[in-house]
Amino acid sequence: MLNLKLLSYGAESKVCELAEKYQHLTIQQQQLIDENKELKEKIKSLEATIKMQADDIVKYKLGTALQNEQKYTDVKYKINALMREIDACIHLLNE
Repeated sequence: MLNLKLLSYGAESKVCELAEKYQHLTIQQQQLIDENKELKEKIKSLEATIKMQADDIVKYKLGTALQNEQKYTDVKYKINALMREIDACIHLLNE
């Protein structure tokens, strides 16, 4: 009978310990979920900033190219090259 009580107390102790660990892990999981949301929002914000800056760069380079009286095909080639670079940057950010 005494051994049964000791086993019962030991099992109860382990169940309580597991419940505490579960609660701690649940809290930690929620913190990680919240941090993940914040980081995703930050990534979206940075991607928007990158897109705006990339557009500004394209406009600047286009304006510079036009001021230098380069041919339309050269300007189009430069725009396409810049767009490929921008797409590559966005692709790298998404990885």
